[in-house]
Amino acid sequence: MENNTFLEGKIAAPLIRFAIPLMMSLVLQALYGGVDLMVVGKFGTTASISAVATGGQVMQAATVIITGLTMGVTVLLGQAIGAKKPEEAAHIVAGQIKLFTCIALLITVVLVCFAKQASLLMRVPEEALPETITYIRICASGMIFITAYNSVSGIFRGMGNSRSPFLFVLIACTINIILDFVFVGLFHMSTAGAALATVIAQASSFFFSIVYMKYTKKHRLPFRLKLSDFKQKGAVRRIISLGLPIAAQDFQVTVSFLIITSILNSLGVVASASVGIAEKLFVFLALVPMSFMSGPFRFCCAERWGKQYQPRHKGILCSSENLFLLWIHGVPADIPARRFSGIYLYQ
Repeated sequence: MENNTFLEGKIAAPLIRFAIPLMMSLVLQALYGGVDLMVVGKFGTTASISAVATGGQVMQAATVIITGLTMGVTVLLGQAIGAKKPEEAAHIVAGQIKLFTCIALLITVVLVCFAKQASLLMRVPEEALPETITYIRICASGMIFITAYNSVSGIFRGMGNSRSPFLFVLIACTINIILDFVFVGLFHMSTAGAALATVIAQASSFFFSIVYMKYTKKHRLPFRLKLSDFKQKGAVRRIISLGLPIAAQDFQVTVSFLIITSILNSLGVVASASVGIAEKLFVFLALVPMSFMSGPFRFCCAERWGKQYQPRHKGILCSSENLFLLWIHGVPADIPARRFSGIYLYQ
């Protein structure tokens, strides 16, 4: 685990050091999603762009559930580490593995079986319908890798290490871009090639992260997972109770784009292709800075307050509205939690 000063002194400096790699990771994720559209647009047709734009939003709607729950894991893991409770941290990771495996399998089955219905619900133009279905099914088949990749990244961030997840997404981004040009440009696989490139990139990044964790002593888990850890039921409930509201917030934004895309799809492939490009621009300009502020802030407060308030409180969720207050006060233990309107303690 990285050495940090989240538990000592002011929050500002360690928060910035933690946040910058995370923001760079989010920027890369937004950019390589845009590269898919760019490459498909260069070598494919307008219908192909529409298929990638619409299918990508359907997959994003599923992915935000994982990323939101991952933030819950990051916060809870940071809190357990701050409280110096390796057994509790092991329970959280084991609970994440159980929960995310079930969710990944469920999403895979639903999207593979109902890809056509989802496409029709999105009012995909007839010209783009077959490619949209293909894109969704291929990406859904690799959902287990997308989930695993986000899970490992969440664990690293929960240990105070945001640099390694940046390395993982950099690898995924590089592989995805290369394979986009190979599959779409060289082999003319169009939408299927873009989807396959995404799945292979995420799988490669996940396997690299596992090898990296195993053979890099500095970044190994500060605890050992045992079979008994997987029998703990409370961890799953805590992850859901904390992560689900975060996922719901992100899902609201995704749903708005799904509605816009559905409306524009009814107008034709050109309109629906345009909204995909607009979505990538919005994610880059708006969602990335928002995530940059809130994600590291939640972790930083969780680890710090985990040290100060355990075992009286089981968890903590911080929002970014009180960033300046926490820089000034450093979360002193003698200030009541109710003084901070953006800090939510739950029993």
